Amino acid sequence: MSLSLFSNPIFLFIAGILLFALLFFWNKHNTKKQRNRNRRSFRKEYYDRKKEKEKEQ
Repeated sequence: MSLSLFSNPIFLFIAGILLFALLFFWNKHNTKKQRNRNRRSFRKEYYDRKKEKEKEQ
């Protein structure tokens, strides 16, 4: 690869679109993970575990 390839406007345009797509889908994946992580509530899980212990006894 020569350096003239990096100054080619078509190459730069395609590389920019690919970078944008990569960042878009990466952000979408991380946002989904974060949303699922935030749905878990410590208080809810605590009371669920407490109810399960009471049922066992």
